[in-house]
Amino acid sequence: MDEKVSAYGEERMRRDVDRLRGMIEEITSACIVGMVESEQEKKTGLFSVYTFETNPELPWCFPYTRREIEYCEMIRKHQTHRVEGMRLKGLID
Repeated sequence: MDEKVSAYGEERMRRDVDRLRGMIEEITSACIVGMVESEQEKKTGLFSVYTFETNPELPWCFPYTRREIEYCEMIRKHQTHRVEGMRLKGLID
């Protein structure tokens, strides 16, 4: 990892990481209006799981707070659709 950071440039990496952290903070401030402890945590008691309440006035916030399972399903559907399209075009078997 150190070699990759050196190749990218340490100062550039610091600047980009700071920029990314700032963007995350902006999105969090705009989109998250609260957190609610998940029912799953209460049932299992193994670990804390929280659900984010998004700002209903900003519909673009929802994808940033999607649950992991929902996000994986969305990606899977998208990839399946792309593969089917490639098969129809004869690009793959």
